[in-house]
Amino acid sequence: MDLRKDLVVCIGSPMIDVTARVPYDFLQKYNLKPNSATSFNQDCSKIFEDLEEYGPKFSIGGSITNTVISAQRVLRSFHMFCYIGVIGKDDFGTKIRQTLGSLGVNALFQETNDHVLLYRRDWKG
Repeated sequence: MDLRKDLVVCIGSPMIDVTARVPYDFLQKYNLKPNSATSFNQDCSKIFEDLEEYGPKFSIGGSITNTVISAQRVLRSFHMFCYIGVIGKDDFGTKIRQTLGSLGVNALFQETNDHVLLYRRDWKG
């Protein structure tokens, strides 16, 4: 890969945002708080199974991811951004890589089968 002189390197934690309108009893069943963010791993597959009936929306997110996408769309300068991070070796990781690549972002991700969070007490490092 040839590097540009005006390359911006970003290091972050890409995420998948899952948004759905669910009844309050769904939140209670899984001990979730309304209008909040929660981190899940593959042990939480039952939540995703139950969530299917509510038509969840999946989108890539995370503060660095959103910043890179916004800046890339404004500047329209392909391969100006290099994003370094860790993604899951799954369909969501593939979606993150493909979306960033289609926007012209150099995505250099380590892939893992493990649950990855890089903040607070949930961090597994």
